[in-house]
Amino acid sequence: MFVFWGVLFPVVLPRRRWWAVPAGAALSGMIELIQLLFLSWRSPSLNDIGWNTFGAILGFILWLAASALWQRRPSARI
Repeated sequence: MFVFWGVLFPVVLPRRRWWAVPAGAALSGMIELIQLLFLSWRSPSLNDIGWNTFGAILGFILWLAASALWQRRPSARI
């Protein structure tokens, strides 16, 4: 899920694209905090925050690569 976050965040908010990873980490932390405080049948884990943040980083790197390839493509002339 957080790979998609890392890819889609810069598409939706291009001026704030560099916030994709910190926002993904914050969202993951909030999810784990909600699990800790309100969902007794779930088990929160710091590993989940780490892996979700890694997913956001991976998605953002994929977006950077796709963006660089998109800008290098020859423009269509009609």
